[in-house]
Amino acid sequence: MNNVDLISIIVPVYKAEKYLHECVNSVLEQTYPYWELILVDDGSPDQSGIICDEYAKQDTRIRCFHKQNGGQSSARNLGMRKAKGDFFFFLDSDDKLYPHTLKLLHDKIAKYPQVDLVQGNMKTQDGSFEIWRLKNIYPEYNEHQWIKKHFIRWKLGLFPWGKLFRKEFLINNKISFKEGIIHEDVLFNWDIGHKAKAMAFVFEDIYWYRTQNTYSTVHASDKTRSYMGYLSVAESIVNEIKDEDDYYFLMKLLTLHNKYGLWKDISDKKQIKQKVRNIKSKLSNQTYRHTEINIALIFLLLPWCIVNNLLFRKFYFEYEKLHSASKN
Repeated sequence: MNNVDLISIIVPVYKAEKYLHECVNSVLEQTYPYWELILVDDGSPDQSGIICDEYAKQDTRIRCFHKQNGGQSSARNLGMRKAKGDFFFFLDSDDKLYPHTLKLLHDKIAKYPQVDLVQGNMKTQDGSFEIWRLKNIYPEYNEHQWIKKHFIRWKLGLFPWGKLFRKEFLINNKISFKEGIIHEDVLFNWDIGHKAKAMAFVFEDIYWYRTQNTYSTVHASDKTRSYMGYLSVAESIVNEIKDEDDYYFLMKLLTLHNKYGLWKDISDKKQIKQKVRNIKSKLSNQTYRHTEINIALIFLLLPWCIVNNLLFRKFYFEYEKLHSASKN
């Protein structure tokens, strides 16, 4: 750790021409000077690629790469491979940073040089909603068992942005973004939670999140594809289930359709149910069994109706209340 650590800011770019100038300018305004900006144009059909090239010509710290459209995961992975920094920071092309963001994160790493990552506060664009408010909730410094419990129990945000990662930690643990699925952030943070040895927090605002970009996965209109993404994540981790915290993570994935009212709007329930059967089959080979997970899977295989939906909600909220009370 030294005073000139290079921070690589990795930005996947797709249909971002409306907001890209704000995003890049927020990086140019950083008070910490030792950074590089990696812009990955993911085959964007608008003017985004041209905008990226213009910035790369103006500042040697900015590099631009163009690729065929392959999704956010492939764009971030390419950025990771091209990055030269000691630390990685992921920034979405419709969001932006505060001028002090990198300095605050780097100062925290200087204070705790053993950490694998640092996380800070995040707000929406109008300041009306604080995505992540950390002060007086969590200790400033934490080690593996605390990190695992809080990541796996969805208490630290299942997104890569707003966090500064040590490159060596990601590379040594072979952590990247799974391509070909959506909600890849969830799987990425599963790996972080299981493998990080130490982390620290910045209690100031460091990330400005935009909620109105219609191309964001959060606003995806295809609810079948969205829930299939969550089930694909569940299918990927089911063979790694080891303890109660892991099962809690899996339960959250399986019940998202109910919490957000997705099930009645899903167009292809047959496809969903086949994915559920695959998960159920894999779980049957687990030595560590969990009755509540099996109940959730059974509910998912039942025909949708108001009664089943209400029963499922009752079952899930009782589960959540019981486990949250004992694990805070």
